[in-house]
Parts: sequence; structure tokens; C-alpha cells
Amino acid sequence: VSLKNFQQIDILPSVLDYLNYKKKYISYGNSFKTKSNFIVNYINNSFHIATGDYYFIFDGIKIVELYNFKTDTLLTNNLILLNKELVLKLETKAKSYLQSFNNNLINNKLTVK
Repeated sequence: VSLKNFQQIDILPSVLDYLNYKKKYISYGNSFKTKSNFIVNYINNSFHIATGDYYFIFDGIKIVELYNFKTDTLLTNNLILLNKELVLKLETKAKSYLQSFNNNLINNKLTVK
């Protein structure tokens, strides 16, 4: 069995994928069939994001905590100082996701035209 991160926002694209729906739609979630493995939660004024093997806390500007949750299930070993390249990559991914959502929301572009 392959484990995958999954959140409520992934239900719509998963159902549409299951039904072989081929028309365009907008969703910030991912189908259970895709390889994408990216979830976002907003807790205590920070974004808590899981992608691949990593779980990190992003304060809106920078990553403040980073863990490999598959090998460190209790999140005790903060990796933020050990892999600057990974931190930068994940930070860029978080910023682009949030910027895309915010811009589309502000400009009323969350529908297919």
C-alpha cells in the first residue's frame, strides 16, 4: 500500500478524475491518482505544509521548521539548518502556491471562463 498525503480539498478533483470528467475546472487540490503530494493547513498564524517526505511550517515569509515526517514521526529533529537548498526549494513552492491562490481570489479568477 502506498501512503499519500490527502486533504478535504482533494475530494473534488479525485471524484472528477474517478468519473473521467475531461472539462476544465479550477481546484487547488489534487486527485488521488496524481503523483502530486502537497497539502496546506493554516494553524496558529502559520502555514503547515506537507509534501513528499517533508512537513514544514511557513510563517508567510520563510520556513521556520522542517522535518522528514516519514523518518521522524514525532517531529523532533528540525532539519532547517541542514539543507539550505531544500529549504529554498520548499519555500519557493509554498510562496508560489499561496501567491497563485491569493491573486486568483483577489482578481475573481477562481472560475473557468
